[in-house]
Amino acid sequence: MPLFNSTLFATLLLRGLKVESTRRERQLGSRCIVLIVGILLMILAASLVKQERFTYLSFTLLWFVPPLVFQWFFDPRVLLQKFGLIIVATILPTLYFSIADSFAIAGGIWSIHPMTRTGWEIGNLPFEETFFFFITSLLLAQGLILWHSLRRV
Repeated sequence: MPLFNSTLFATLLLRGLKVESTRRERQLGSRCIVLIVGILLMILAASLVKQERFTYLSFTLLWFVPPLVFQWFFDPRVLLQKFGLIIVATILPTLYFSIADSFAIAGGIWSIHPMTRTGWEIGNLPFEETFFFFITSLLLAQGLILWHSLRRV
C-alpha cells in the first residue's frame, strides 16, 4: 500500500509541487487544537474498545491517531496549505483499495468476523475496511507533503 500510494503521489501529484516548511513558525493555536482533537479521538477510541462490534474501528483509531496528531503538530500550516492535494492523494488510493477489497470479499478470498464489525457496509465492504484504507492513505499523503516541505529547506 505505501508503495502504491507513494508512486501515485509522485506520478500524478508531485509535478510543480512547491511547499516550504513552516514548522519553526509559531503555530501555537493550531497545535493546541491538534492536541485537543487528538486526545478526544483517543478517548473515543478507548471507549469504543469496550463494545465488541467496534473492535476493528477502535483499534484502527488507536493505532493511527497518534502519528496523525504528530504530523499535524509538526507543521499544521503546511498541511492546511496543501489540504486539497492531501485529499486527492488520500481519496484516489482509498477508492482503488476499497474496490479491490470489495472484489476479494465478494470472491470469498477473506472476511472480517461479524462480531468485531460495526455492521455498517458500503456495498459488501465493511466500513472499517474503507476507513482503514482512508486513514492509511491520509497518513502517507501527509507524510509525503511534510517530507517534501523539509527537502525544500
